[in-house]
Amino acid sequence: MMPQLRPRGRLVLRSPKNHWWCDQPTQPIRSPEPKMRASCQPTDGPTMTKDLIPVTTDGDDGGELPPTLREVLTETLERTERLHEERGEITGVPTGFPELDRLTSGLQPGNLIVVSSRAAVGQTTLVLDFARHAAVRAGVPTLLCSLELNRNEASQRLSCAECSVDLMRLRTGQMEEADWTRLTKSLGRLADAPIWIDDTPMSGVTVIFEMAKRLRHRHGLGLLVVDGIQALLPFRPVENVYEQISFSVRGLKVIARELDIPVVATSPVSRKGEARVDRRPMLSDLRDSGALEDTADLIIFIYRDEVYDYESPRKGEADLIIAKQRQGRLTP
Repeated sequence: MMPQLRPRGRLVLRSPKNHWWCDQPTQPIRSPEPKMRASCQPTDGPTMTKDLIPVTTDGDDGGELPPTLREVLTETLERTERLHEERGEITGVPTGFPELDRLTSGLQPGNLIVVSSRAAVGQTTLVLDFARHAAVRAGVPTLLCSLELNRNEASQRLSCAECSVDLMRLRTGQMEEADWTRLTKSLGRLADAPIWIDDTPMSGVTVIFEMAKRLRHRHGLGLLVVDGIQALLPFRPVENVYEQISFSVRGLKVIARELDIPVVATSPVSRKGEARVDRRPMLSDLRDSGALEDTADLIIFIYRDEVYDYESPRKGEADLIIAKQRQGRLTP
């Protein structure tokens, strides 16, 4: 599936026809974090410091200091020199879509990438394609946490995309001889690909973090894909959905930073765009929490014109709209 750049600059995708996690969410484990209080009354320095900030030792405890700017600049220069010698446009994990990779230089380590769209537009298909290309074509160890599909459904979609077989034919078993030939040839590539699928329905950020750490240590995990931010269980008691999504998003960002891997997650958009003349999604359409817009490093919206116009000449095409990119350009 090759994206094309339309005159508007949008990508066109042609598609084929610290409370911690508890096993019992109703009995959360209380955090041992000390409670901090701020007094409005002026007090002496040491007392006010201890009220505002938990102080464990007085003076220098011998702990590590952050790197100096000189050290950081040295690392930056070494990385720039290495990239100059390699002369490659993709510095991260390739997505399989050349135009998207050109604009983003691939999915960058330490980044949280959010893919968002209205329901049934293709966000799950897109992130599965990211995972499939990274594991099969680039050999990047990939963990797929599917909270929307079970492992068999995810496997079916991966197989159909790899061998170009209609999903309905595969689901019903009504395949032709040519379909069987393509399927058997592609299954070997998929079976040998370093991809793990976790379809635990009652999963949270802490559980995913532990699993990702094990895979990072044992197999060098290079990409994490989470299908369904809204379905993640909170790792601490929350009062509403806004807090739940906010904690989940920040937790996924922590995973990306701690493991130094790109984390791709899906999230739906609200229905506010339905009332506009131009129904292409905007950052303000992200649903349930402003933390998605604030925390994500890269936000990709999917728009299909045929969803709103059944007579559209662009059936089977989708616009990929880069609405936010911290270190790069946006699609106009």
